[in-house]
Amino acid sequence: MSSPIKVAILDDYQDIASSKFEHLVKSNKISLTLFPQTLNIRNADEREAQIKRLQPFEVISTMRERSIFNADLLGSLPNLKLLLTTGKRNFSIDHEFAATRGIVVAGTDRIAQDGAAGGGAGPDPTTQQCWALILGLSKHIARDDSALKSDKSYWQGDSLAIHLPGKTLGLVGLGRLGTASAKIAILAFGMKVVAWSSSLTQERADEAATEIGLPAGSIQVAASKLDLLRRADIVSLHYVLSDRSRGLIGREELAAMKPTALLINTSRGPLIDQEALLETLKEGKIRGAALDVFDVEPLPADSEWRTTEWGKNGRSEVLLSPHMGYGVEEYIGGMYDQNVVNLERYLEGKELLPTMAELTIRSYDNDSDAANVSTLWQNTFPQYPISPQHLEKLLSLSIGSHFVALIENKLIGFCATYREPLKDGETGYLAILAIQSEFQSKGHGTKLLEHAIEHLCKSFKQVKVGSSIPRFWPGVPTDLNIKDQEFFVKRGFREGTKCKDLYQPLSTFKAPQYLLDRATSSGITFAPLKSSGADECITAQELIFPQWAGGYKMLHSEKLYDEIMVAFDQNGSRQVGWTLMLSPGKSRLWHGFAFLPVVGGEKDGGTGGDGKTGLIAAVGVRDDVRGKGVGLGLICAAMEEMRRRGGLDGVFIDSVVLDNFYEKVGFKIWREYRVFVMDG
Repeated sequence: MSSPIKVAILDDYQDIASSKFEHLVKSNKISLTLFPQTLNIRNADEREAQIKRLQPFEVISTMRERSIFNADLLGSLPNLKLLLTTGKRNFSIDHEFAATRGIVVAGTDRIAQDGAAGGGAGPDPTTQQCWALILGLSKHIARDDSALKSDKSYWQGDSLAIHLPGKTLGLVGLGRLGTASAKIAILAFGMKVVAWSSSLTQERADEAATEIGLPAGSIQVAASKLDLLRRADIVSLHYVLSDRSRGLIGREELAAMKPTALLINTSRGPLIDQEALLETLKEGKIRGAALDVFDVEPLPADSEWRTTEWGKNGRSEVLLSPHMGYGVEEYIGGMYDQNVVNLERYLEGKELLPTMAELTIRSYDNDSDAANVSTLWQNTFPQYPISPQHLEKLLSLSIGSHFVALIENKLIGFCATYREPLKDGETGYLAILAIQSEFQSKGHGTKLLEHAIEHLCKSFKQVKVGSSIPRFWPGVPTDLNIKDQEFFVKRGFREGTKCKDLYQPLSTFKAPQYLLDRATSSGITFAPLKSSGADECITAQELIFPQWAGGYKMLHSEKLYDEIMVAFDQNGSRQVGWTLMLSPGKSRLWHGFAFLPVVGGEKDGGTGGDGKTGLIAAVGVRDDVRGKGVGLGLICAAMEEMRRRGGLDGVFIDSVVLDNFYEKVGFKIWREYRVFVMDG
């Protein structure tokens, strides 16, 4: 008979796990050792103690992120084969190092958690904790309870409770938990709700409101983080912790809050600069704070938070709880139930579900994903350099919905989708699909693509590979690996019309005389648009070329009339042709372009451009002058005007489907693209 597997249970403060694993102990399949006290391995002595006590174990179960398993600790546990944790992600575990050591990390999925928590329509445990803290602090429950028990003469304090109806709840983050808190604020307490995150739009906030049965507009998006903090009576954090969001609320943000405001944090301690928060509360600069999470957990014995002086001698009132947002028996018990199932599968040699090496797909979050997506981009498309700042800007546009693929909580894939704001709205665009090289040819790209297609087909009749706003590629670049080009054909896409980008150096440009003669012989003249002709230009675009009227309107709103070249009839009184001739960086139209030479040279805007490339686009002529050389004459006139203005090396034309048209003026192919389409 084989010896039982040695299993350690960490951080089970309420002794919930032992009864769950008991049947495996009785059947002699495992031996079980409980370590309810969490050790902080940042402390050298506790690190050594943790290594010593865990070295014998083949399987370790840890609750959430209570214990740290970094590379140093994992490398010191030679017998460890399986690390059971809870939830879909655990930032306290070095997943990459675990994988190199052959240590399997298995978590629990949300379905199991929700089911264990009751599966009803009520709020989740963390949202309950959030509102318990809001009510406890605003109603002085802890203050009055403590005073009544310790002071025989105490009856009422020197400040009254906060009346919540009509007050403003400010949500920093509007994910699942933030939205749940908003619903309670509006329906239960008649509060107003404003929200902010770095990528939140009013459109997304309206979607979140309708998803919880509230009308669009119920949740207003603040103009900025500071705007939210200035407006809110209660500020509640519901943000994902990442390197970028660490210290999200610092001295400047705390100083922006109302003196009467409350700050609630049930998310992660490091989102707030703890030193700045302590300083703010000691000086009584805001009314109070309620915290369920801290920088260091468990809270050290000598922590400044551990004092009964809060709310006295000018200090703000403080309400604390020991990270109990998820701490209900059904919820934690349900997670241990799945740990047991995974351990049984491990003992039987079966695949664990879900291992944290399993591919997960979720919506892109600008705050936690932008840096990793930028790195993935640089590794996958080195021939298309784009700065992290400009990529982040393009991914933050409200017309986009993006997804990330993760293994072991590591981002290994990314997909960007957009809707077309200037057209009929029948086509959704798959702009980017990237998988990290070592994870390619394993089905991950297919799963990510299927997820994106499912999303797009809910709203659009057609899915097209490529994009125009923002402009990454109009199709699949032919300079990519042929396998990458054929990827879409093998997954149900049909090939559409090919297109190309063209480029012409100004140093070698000379307008062909026969083209100029052809137009001028009909009495056609060319000149940059003046403000007096702007209305005629816009009216013509809306009537004849509605597909690109938006670009002309933007220049009109920016008063950049001379960025348009116009053809006039023989009397010089009627506009018969138009083209955009954009100087680098002058118009917001450049902001939608991703790469050189198309980015327009906004060095301070993060696009990485060199400011040496102009753009010709949206060439159009009236029907009654077609065949008279007006279109090519416009291009020649625009090129000459751009050269006259100086400062440019060349001119770019993007997404061309016509063959041998612009080439007559001397343009050469810069890149070509294959366009793939799928009907929804």
